[in-house]
Amino acid sequence: MDARGLTSRIPAPMRVAWRAVERTGEGVLLVAEVERRSGFGVPVAVSIQLPAGARLLEGQTDFLVPEGPGGDLRTMTLRLGFSSGEEPVGDVVLVAHAEGPAFGVHARARHAFAGSGHTPEPRPTPTGPLLPAALFIRAAEGSPR
Repeated sequence: MDARGLTSRIPAPMRVAWRAVERTGEGVLLVAEVERRSGFGVPVAVSIQLPAGARLLEGQTDFLVPEGPGGDLRTMTLRLGFSSGEEPVGDVVLVAHAEGPAFGVHARARHAFAGSGHTPEPRPTPTGPLLPAALFIRAAEGSPR
């Protein structure tokens, strides 16, 4: 196995995303997705921030994904109405946070409305030392480090 670039192959322990289901002139139906990778079973606090001009008609803006084995996908369906009858200028922001005594994980996803002018944030570029290939081979085989 080539050791170059291995720092970019370690998956994040959780992922968040939006899925647009339905859009009308008066509102939008969105599904917030929170995925915990297998083995990452800590509780995840989730919050949803609404832009000015959007109001929550159905769903919750704060919820907790309870402790479990990980490897799961949790969803929250939201129906948002537009106060002025037009799409808001800001974004709906989905934030997930988990922490323990020696770690912290934070993930964020935005749903941009047509007139928001939002450009996606660039994805982070892995930095740091190259990790030895043996570290990944043992992890893949389930061997202790």
